[in-house]
Amino acid sequence: MLIQGKLDLIKNFSKSDLLHCAFLGLLNPCLYYIILFKGYDVLPAQEAMVINFSWPIMIVILSIPILKQKIDIKSFLSIIVCYVGVVVIASKGDVFSMQFENSVGVVYILITTVIWSLFWLFNTKNSNDSVVSLFLIFLFSLPYILMIFYWSDSFVIPSLNGEFGIIDRNLLLFAPITIVKFSPSILADLTSPFSIISIACEYGISSDAFDEEFPPIT
Repeated sequence: MLIQGKLDLIKNFSKSDLLHCAFLGLLNPCLYYIILFKGYDVLPAQEAMVINFSWPIMIVILSIPILKQKIDIKSFLSIIVCYVGVVVIASKGDVFSMQFENSVGVVYILITTVIWSLFWLFNTKNSNDSVVSLFLIFLFSLPYILMIFYWSDSFVIPSLNGEFGIIDRNLLLFAPITIVKFSPSILADLTSPFSIISIACEYGISSDAFDEEFPPIT
């Protein structure tokens, strides 16, 4: 922000804009990552990752009441197919028994898809600068996280080994995605049956990696 000279843009945020950023900061990164890591604690990483990446489908579903998006019957059927795929993954193929390795973990990960989707959908109503908004969202999230750490007895300072690699990965993969806000055209693309079926096909391919210790990154 300092390099881009956008620090002064904070003055353009109204009180309601700041409250909006504070609410988004509570959703993500605060609640989202706390619940996500809880899910990763009780589920195999490969399984949790694939279920977590059903968030584009959840965005389509929640965009109907929040953004008044309309989907046709083909898109609706595509959504059902995708979530059937989630059930197949969570049950490891034993769909009819409906016995999950850890149903609580599956619920945790599905909750993160709702939180992530709400974060993006509510962010579409933000007309301020994206970079400044992102800065304020993370700034407001900091006291939430510090309070949770204060009341938690499980906080451990991580080792520095591998931390730089994690930072590089997050900067390269997630920062560009987070800065870009969802537009109606992007949501329209997500609601197309082809896009939803493509996501389902990707899940099917990714589920083959369950027998591997570390699935390939694509």
